[in-house]
Amino acid sequence: MHLMVLAHQATDEPVQLDFSSSQKYDFIATQKGREIWRWSRDKVFAMMLDQMILKPGESLRYTATWDQRDNEGEFVPPGGYEIVGVLKTFPEVVSDPVVVDIK
Repeated sequence: MHLMVLAHQATDEPVQLDFSSSQKYDFIATQKGREIWRWSRDKVFAMMLDQMILKPGESLRYTATWDQRDNEGEFVPPGGYEIVGVLKTFPEVVSDPVVVDIK
């Protein structure tokens, strides 16, 4: 399953994005409020302060693929899952959830 989070700067002023590590984004799948899968779970990120300026009209797009396995590597059972994209700024920005039904 291909995932994408898009952040678009729709105001007339530049926005400064502050990051506390080299991780810029994440994706999280939950079922009934319980975390099932997190994209970043098996990744390592450098601890560093970073800034990015998003100018008016600019966008950031981050993508990942979920193979429908849980955090332990097992295939998830059929059912409904909520997936959110997270912009790992300080503070974090979390997308509205998208509900997917795995058959």
